[in-house]
Parts: sequence; C-alpha cells; structure tokens
Amino acid sequence: MAFTCKRPAASLDGHASQPGAMCRKRRRVVVGTTYDYDQESRLGAGKFGAVVKARCRATGQLVAIKSLHDPADPHEVLREARFLEACGGHPHIVGFRGVTLDYVTDELCLVMDYVEGKSLKLLLSERGGGLPEATVCTFMWQLLTAAKKMHRCHIVHRDINPANILVGGEVVKICDFGVAMSMSEAPPYEEEVGMGEYRAPEMLLGKEDYDALVDTWSLGCVMAEMLSGKRIFRADEFISLFQRIFQVGYPACLNAPDPSIRSAFGTVSCMLTLQVYLISEQVQTNA
Repeated sequence: MAFTCKRPAASLDGHASQPGAMCRKRRRVVVGTTYDYDQESRLGAGKFGAVVKARCRATGQLVAIKSLHDPADPHEVLREARFLEACGGHPHIVGFRGVTLDYVTDELCLVMDYVEGKSLKLLLSERGGGLPEATVCTFMWQLLTAAKKMHRCHIVHRDINPANILVGGEVVKICDFGVAMSMSEAPPYEEEVGMGEYRAPEMLLGKEDYDALVDTWSLGCVMAEMLSGKRIFRADEFISLFQRIFQVGYPACLNAPDPSIRSAFGTVSCMLTLQVYLISEQVQTNA
C-alpha cells in the first residue's frame, strides 16, 4: 500500500519552551510526507493508536510509523516527537526519524526506527515462563541506562511495561512515549496514566506531584516479571492491587526454585517495599 500526502512538506520547531525541559539544543524535526513510504504490515494497535511497518521508497530502509486514533491531536503528536528527539541516539530507546502526514486522515504521524524482534510481553508469553538470570541482568542494565537518559532529559515515561519494551536479539529498547511528561511542567500531574499493574503507589493514591521514581517502580515490576514470567501485582480491582503491593515479594520470592532468582526477587522486594513505605509515610504526613 502506498501512502500519499495532500499537503507539501513543512518543518516543526522541536525545542522545548521551558528551560531544562529537554537536554538537547534547539534543532529542527523534519516533517516529510507518507508518499515516501510503502506500508508492509501492522505491527500493533492499542487504545490510543496503531503502528505499521513501512519501507522508505528512496532508501529501502524499514521504519515504524505510529498514528493516533481519531481524531489525532497534533499537539500530542508533536509532544511525543519532542520527547523522542530529546532521547535520540540512545541505543536502548527507539530511534526517532521525524514526523509525517497521513494521506487519508491528513494528520501527523511519528516515524521511528523499525526494531526487528518482538515486545517483551510477547516474548514472555511465548516462553511461558521467566528468562535466564543472565539475560535479565543484561536487559535490566540496558533499561536502567535508558531510564537514566530519559530522566537526565527531564522526561518521565510513566508507562514502562513489557508491551512498551522491544526485544531484538540481546538488545532491548523502550518505546511509546505517548503519556510521557516533562519534569519541568508544574503539578498537578495525571495519575490515571499507564497500566495499573505497573503504576507506582503514589499514582494509584492520586498523588499529584510525583517524580521520576514512578519509572523506577515500573522497572522493578518489569524485572520481577522477567524473572518469574508472571506479573508481580496482577489484580482486577484497585483494593486487591493495593493488597498485593503491600504484600510485595511474598510468597513468590520464597517459592522460587532457583536460589539466584530468590535472591534477585529479594532485591526487588526490598526496593519496592521501601518505596511503598516512603510513599505511605508521606501520605500520612500530608493527611
């Protein structure tokens, strides 16, 4: 399928409006036309948008094109584009190529690097269990360096979960900055963002001035899931989810057959339990 465009190419100013909002200097984000790409297949779809695999006509390179569902808010597209651009060049964050126009909807789309592989969610589902500890260590190091890059750029992802982590061989990349925010923005912040099972307690409690630690919490949940193959806080209801959080690490870490996994679970448990304690203390103090 060939994309075409109704309007000529334009350009967009990709700099942040507030000091410290992004770590890069002012530069241009090229806005191309979807006529330059041939769609090959759909990679995935979610609540807010869809991603397709496409090939650049000029270079033959594969890309991933993300479009938002109707009607797409151009400000939201450009906001995500700026976050991706700010993190550009990091080996464990999906690469950003620019913004393009969809010929059917005449709306903006994001053009990103195509990652040959699958999501961490699909990988764990296909395995039916956890990953080897060495693999988990490798993946976690990569994810933590990606988080460090985001946070240095004053960006909080807010939706880190296995579905938003792409696995290509021995390399993982964080993707989908659709609900990310800049730490230069003043609170109150939205708490109803991201997947519930990976959301930090402060977000679940409706705390409106949380920070980058919400990503740390999500990464801890992802690490536990990579080790066990199961969501550590799976629950259908809000109250049940909180009960699971305050019982963190038990009995899963005690029943794990591999001593090294029990040890790793213990580390995750301590990290998450400390964060729960600090949040609960802060909530009680502010009450």
